[in-house]
Amino acid sequence: MLGEKVRRADFVATISDFNRRLLEEELGAAAASKVAIVRCGVDLGAFTPRTPRPPDGTLRACCVAGLREKKGHRYLIDAVSELRDQGRDVRLSLVGEGELRDELTQQVARLGLEDRVELLGHRPRAEVSRVLHDSDVMVLPSVETEGGDMEGIPVALMEALASEVPVVASRLSGIPELVIDGTTGTLVEQRDVAGLVRALGDIQDHPDAAAERAREGRRRVLEAYDLQRNTAELCRLFAGGAIPAPGAP
Repeated sequence: MLGEKVRRADFVATISDFNRRLLEEELGAAAASKVAIVRCGVDLGAFTPRTPRPPDGTLRACCVAGLREKKGHRYLIDAVSELRDQGRDVRLSLVGEGELRDELTQQVARLGLEDRVELLGHRPRAEVSRVLHDSDVMVLPSVETEGGDMEGIPVALMEALASEVPVVASRLSGIPELVIDGTTGTLVEQRDVAGLVRALGDIQDHPDAAAERAREGRRRVLEAYDLQRNTAELCRLFAGGAIPAPGAP
């Protein structure tokens, strides 16, 4: 019923240019003319820039995501195993809960990573902020599932960049609109364990360059992912405001 819903709507809000293109491909230019991009956002008062830790030979990584298939945790755990085998000291904190907890716990045990990977479960926002501030990198190795389920633009990546934490994410869906490869973060292909290994090794070897990308990432969040500003834009549309042309600020 997507076509019928769009036909009867005064406007259609979506969170990314990627989604807008999908709607245009599926329903045509007339439908796309009703689409306004209203991005998700973060509370910039709750996620403030961290102070990077002095290098001590250990790379502290985190992943803030529900333990579900589309988040790709298994590939990140495999990457930590390979980094250990290369002689790198990498510690990973997984923040989130979900149906894959038992499976991921078993993977960690099978690979002998109990001293390197911890599953913290669900944590309130203040603790998520603390984990981010204590981390050298936030990794989100998202995948498209066999059933077609995939990310939009994960808010967890916005929170990490708002905290000026370097990010590594998958080149998938709308993620490249936030994580601009080489500018605001690092992108790898989905399910690419070797790519994750290279990206994390590069952040460990070149922390200053990673920190500069993270600063650019916060600037990107300030520009396009401010929760208050984007909520105000949605309110404006509900009040009958004009739909911005594609590409308009």
